[in-house]
Amino acid sequence: MEAGLVLFLGGNGGYQILFPGQGIRRFFELLLEHEEGALVWHCTSGKDRTGLTGALLLYVLGAEWDIIAQEYLHTNEQIRDYREHILEI
Repeated sequence: MEAGLVLFLGGNGGYQILFPGQGIRRFFELLLEHEEGALVWHCTSGKDRTGLTGALLLYVLGAEWDIIAQEYLHTNEQIRDYREHILEI
């Protein structure tokens, strides 16, 4: 199965998988369509598609771009051990 951004929708427990090429626009459409319950999204490392969508969501909600970029780059330090482990496999 191809890696994708998994978007969990609360309430009914359903979920949707966004594969590369479906675009971040679809992420925001699903976010806007979701009316009740929690919303969780993730991917394997949380750095690429998930990190970018998180950064854009924070920007749309009014966070300062400098702080968003600083937090995004901080994930390099946080997942270093995980990435090294994956490369050893």
